[in-house]
Amino acid sequence: MALRLIELYLPTKENIDWLKEKLSEYPIHGLWSERVSGHQNHIQILISSENSGTILDLLENTFSNVEGFRIILLPVEATVPKIEEKKQESENRSEQNKNEDKIIGRGISRQELYTRISTNSKLSGFFVFLIIISSIVASIGILKDNVAVIIGAMVIVPLLGPNVAFGSGNHAWRSRSTKKFN
Repeated sequence: MALRLIELYLPTKENIDWLKEKLSEYPIHGLWSERVSGHQNHIQILISSENSGTILDLLENTFSNVEGFRIILLPVEATVPKIEEKKQESENRSEQNKNEDKIIGRGISRQELYTRISTNSKLSGFFVFLIIISSIVASIGILKDNVAVIIGAMVIVPLLGPNVAFGSGNHAWRSRSTKKFN
């Protein structure tokens, strides 16, 4: 089971008890809070990765307008003692449609996905190198009138990352703009 640790920093004026009560409705594995300084609280939430998106959305929607608010999401490599899945959850999971497990993006939050996509779509030396090599191969294919070489140039070109980022950015923009008008 993949775990995430959500670290939340809130000003002390925010109602921490209300937040703890609200989070008790979700399947969390651990919740710790401490006062970091005279005006800042630090809350840690241990949760399975498939539930992290809903918790992050709740926290973002609740506290996004609060000055001094910050969420840090960390992957958890291991915990001691080991967290076991409840038998009831595993029985329910086996009864569910097995095709659900093949859903792309299951177990990763929207925020993590956007960060990974933006990292993979940035201009780098390797990206430019592959574009140049692909252009040379495509030019040779056009000059030799060889379709297979042109298709090979298409395989070399690294445009999948920027195209995925463009599509995801467009989706994020649309979802944000519809929230403003609703």
